[in-house]
Amino acid sequence: MANAQLAYGAMLDSGNFVLATSSSDTRWQSFDEPIDTILPGQVLRSNLVSSFSDTNVSRGRFEFILQTDGNLSVEARNDACWSTMSVGGGYQVIFNQSGFIFLQAKMEL
Repeated sequence: MANAQLAYGAMLDSGNFVLATSSSDTRWQSFDEPIDTILPGQVLRSNLVSSFSDTNVSRGRFEFILQTDGNLSVEARNDACWSTMSVGGGYQVIFNQSGFIFLQAKMEL
């Protein structure tokens, strides 16, 4: 079904915009492509960069980064401001419906 054609786009109540097939298989979703906002229910698998200002959406000063070692940090122009310094780290950041942000640990097999 890799070649299934898109049938519709929908803005979900969560704020996630999805593109899906006629059988409701999601082919793309905005939550997978964050720019400068993270919403409750979103799973962050990549970096999140602040806007320069409210009226200028070019790259800002701060970046929320999920490091390759699994640690989570906030940097300002490549200077670390904060880091989880977690042992073992994680692979994704989850912002749950209650407003809590947490790092989901990697599962060891």
